[in-house]
Amino acid sequence: KYVENFANGDLLENQPDTLSFGSKFNKSSSTWIIVAFSDINYFTVAKLWYDQITEIGYNIHNIACLDTLTYKRFQQMEYRSFIVVETSTVKKLDMTTIWKARIGTIQKFLNKNLNVFISDVDTIWLRYMDLDALMKGSMVAKKYNLSVLPERKYDSIHALGTTFPDNVFRNQGFVLCGCFAGYRSNQHTKDLFSLISRKCEKGCDDQETINNVL
Repeated sequence: KYVENFANGDLLENQPDTLSFGSKFNKSSSTWIIVAFSDINYFTVAKLWYDQITEIGYNIHNIACLDTLTYKRFQQMEYRSFIVVETSTVKKLDMTTIWKARIGTIQKFLNKNLNVFISDVDTIWLRYMDLDALMKGSMVAKKYNLSVLPERKYDSIHALGTTFPDNVFRNQGFVLCGCFAGYRSNQHTKDLFSLISRKCEKGCDDQETINNVL
């Protein structure tokens, strides 16, 4: 097997596929992957997140592990997981390292023509949603009876943030949250994350960068 180190592009030769998500990876026809990040400090929270999403019916969710101990534990439990930062440290990672890894991971999957939903481990999913339908806007239109909302394939959807970054909030009155977002793999999103990745080459706050780029 092969497990990619998405943080720096290294390829670790220890599993059979270029994208390895553990022994329980479901090789379905889905073009979507749901990803949440965790280090060993958030292991319990990440497990609760994984179990909750399993309970409501998903089988495409994965834990992106920020240290080798987290990865080994999830692999022992046969939870879909892959390693992002190859380190044995259990100390809390610098947030810019985590945000850079998150952006790099999204970019890797988009470039492999996989659609990506990114989620914080403390983001609670209450019910199953068809992700293709969600990205067309049809679910939103039906819920709020918005006949004027065109059904189309949106390139990305985002949760609303509060007021950070301030400059973007002052300019347009809202900001996007980095905690929950979906990206459809196409040339638009690939170009977007190529630009964002360059801006985050030495580390960044992903929410600040994505809002300012958009």
